[in-house]
Amino acid sequence: GEIRVGAYADLAVLDPLASPLAGLSIENVMDALITAGSRQNISATYVGGNRLVSEGSHFSETEIQSAYSAALKELASA
Repeated sequence: GEIRVGAYADLAVLDPLASPLAGLSIENVMDALITAGSRQNISATYVGGNRLVSEGSHFSETEIQSAYSAALKELASA
């Protein structure tokens, strides 16, 4: 595969200034992310070339929360 305009891609975009990633060489970033990282270290997520998460918020977050709440209410009333 390749990363180019128009291509489908699943990517996580890391924030290079977020602790514990700040100041690390590219060779050490993945180790730090796995051992000490968190979702705050990821600034965006792309699935199929589409940005789904930006600065910690899913583009459909409100709809997802509403559907989840409705499902919980339905389960509780069953």
